[in-house]
Amino acid sequence: MVGTYQLIKQGNIEALEQLREVLKTIGDNHYCFQPSEFTSSSIGEHIRHVLDLYSAIFQADDKQKSAEELIDYDCRARGTPVESERSIGLALITRLLEKISELPDAALDQEADVKTEITLRESHSIQIRSNVARELVFTAAHTVHHCAIIRLIARIQGCSIDDNIGLAPATLTYLRGQTTCAP
Repeated sequence: MVGTYQLIKQGNIEALEQLREVLKTIGDNHYCFQPSEFTSSSIGEHIRHVLDLYSAIFQADDKQKSAEELIDYDCRARGTPVESERSIGLALITRLLEKISELPDAALDQEADVKTEITLRESHSIQIRSNVARELVFTAAHTVHHCAIIRLIARIQGCSIDDNIGLAPATLTYLRGQTTCAP
């Protein structure tokens, strides 16, 4: 039987592989296109956002000071070349896939404070205690959510994208007829 931490890593790898597959399918012009009537962000900006989340987790993990670790989701790298250059997005996703594949289980046990803005009307950040495993579960789900948005942006531009890109794991289970929820 596959262990929990292996499944967490697998879920993140599968979500990132979806992103990579989309980036291999589209052109550079599709990567930067902003369909303003539907969304204010390009595919590249969505990729940057996803990479920011992983960066926050792994920057904290790289410090290897469990009591002082901080996963800061408020720290964003807006306006960087990854938003406009598909090749950079592909390279960073590939590097991230390697990092997750090699991540030891002990790294997922690491506790950390998580800092994130929580309110919409005013700027208020909170800090709560979590661990790397829990944050990777969140980030995998958030990545899948962005895959769905990216699929729509690509399709608006006429790109042919797999229908399963951006579907949540529970949705895919349901579609396979393997649902475990009672009616």
